[in-house]
Amino acid sequence: MLDERGQGSVEFIFVTLIVFMIIGGLVSIVSNETNQAQTGDVAQTRMTAEKMAEIINTVYINGVGYTISLTVPNDMIVYVNNPTIGYLTVYSITANKNITVKLIPKNVQTTTLNTGNIYNVTYNNTGNITFKQL
Repeated sequence: MLDERGQGSVEFIFVTLIVFMIIGGLVSIVSNETNQAQTGDVAQTRMTAEKMAEIINTVYINGVGYTISLTVPNDMIVYVNNPTIGYLTVYSITANKNITVKLIPKNVQTTTLNTGNIYNVTYNNTGNITFKQL
């Protein structure tokens, strides 16, 4: 009886349109939450990189014999590389991102600081910044 005048088809199209609008709204909400979580992970990586660069720079500024302990967070790996330019790269395992920060000293030991480990950062008497795992 409803199909004789096409009313059943119109109701089906209307209900289908409402369902698609609801599903689209839910997908948008989930997508926004995921983007915010990724942004937070990248920001955490940036803060960690800045903090570690500050430790290395502080050791350099305070001079020969100065030592500070540095703890690498559980979900990050730190690469101290290119000693002629002086860069520190922090890789976040959770965010799958690299953040690079420039260092003041150019004479930094090239090394990889592994996740969850503690290192002594020292400015030794030969004028180099070195890292020793504790």
